[in-house]
Amino acid sequence: RTRHRVAAYRPPAQRIQSLRDQGLAENGAVTNRIQALLDIEYPVVQAPMTYIARAELAAAVSEGGGLGMIETLTAEGRADLRRVRELTDRPVAANLMIQGWKRDPSIVDELVAAEVRHVFTSAGDPALFTARLHDAGMTVIHVIGSLKGAMKAADAGVDALVVEGVEGGGFKSALGASTMVLLPLVADRVDLPIIAAGGIGDARSAAAAVVLGAEGVQMG
Repeated sequence: RTRHRVAAYRPPAQRIQSLRDQGLAENGAVTNRIQALLDIEYPVVQAPMTYIARAELAAAVSEGGGLGMIETLTAEGRADLRRVRELTDRPVAANLMIQGWKRDPSIVDELVAAEVRHVFTSAGDPALFTARLHDAGMTVIHVIGSLKGAMKAADAGVDALVVEGVEGGGFKSALGASTMVLLPLVADRVDLPIIAAGGIGDARSAAAAVVLGAEGVQMG
């Protein structure tokens, strides 16, 4: 496990209570769990988009009140994790593709050095990194494409889920479920805050995601 720590990890319920204690939540309640968990004004997350989403886009999204995100698979992305701090002091997330890093846990040290607070894990077993990231003081949100994956992530102790249907990115398996089918299926069975992804491109589709059980959306 990494020797460094960003801050003491606190579960979502503790963060929400902390906001209430500080008087930052109107009428004693935050708008929703995703906003409290990620410390953002609007529950809108920018998808990482390797080779496309650079520090400038992530900073602009975070400055606008959402959550920008940078990928860690390329050297350029990892450099952007530090460069983005020159553009915004608001939270910016990192995406960690587990298959690409499962044999090299040193990525956690890079995330700590870049002062990353929120990590979106994907493409692999969430149990490989969740405890290590928590030990480093980071929030872990895992991307899933099935109910089985959602339950496995919950068992691994992640803080929230990105529920992504086959529409996400246009390159998912055609054998999976659409966002409209998958989202309520997971929301009914897993008691974790959910960010919906896949086919969400405007206010109407974002509102539909909320009706189906999400508390935030991820858009590419």
